[in-house]
Amino acid sequence: HLIHLDWNHFTMNMIGLVLCIIVFRNDVSIRHWPASFLFISIFSSLCMYFTYFSYERYLGFSDVLHGWILLGAFAIAAKEGRLSLIIVVLFWLKIAEENLELTFFTSYGVSGNVARESHIYGAVGGTLYALLFFPDFRKTLWALAKQPAVSSGK
Repeated sequence: HLIHLDWNHFTMNMIGLVLCIIVFRNDVSIRHWPASFLFISIFSSLCMYFTYFSYERYLGFSDVLHGWILLGAFAIAAKEGRLSLIIVVLFWLKIAEENLELTFFTSYGVSGNVARESHIYGAVGGTLYALLFFPDFRKTLWALAKQPAVSSGK
């Protein structure tokens, strides 16, 4: 997770790291950044180890970035529900796009199954972290689950 393919790859990932921290600086406590880094890295690595059978090394930080983007979206869910939902939906569309090898959101395809899978595992890891360690996010989900279905209003 800390070793990269080349300097461009490293720079791109570090820009993503800085942007996540800047954008969500008021919404994600400083203690969650290193803790979630460890959680997402370990979760993603274990998932790749147990599910990815052909030998291909994973280099980079993008799995953690994918987890952090969703983590930030979930952190703002209680106060910015619509924005949070938009981020989550667009982000999963981006992940679907790269797994279908399309280029609507990105200008280049992600090379290698291990990169695509690491993005999924990172996103799932970020979601699990939010569920485990963000009580406001759990409360928001619980409140949404308890809302009655929309009726026709007769």
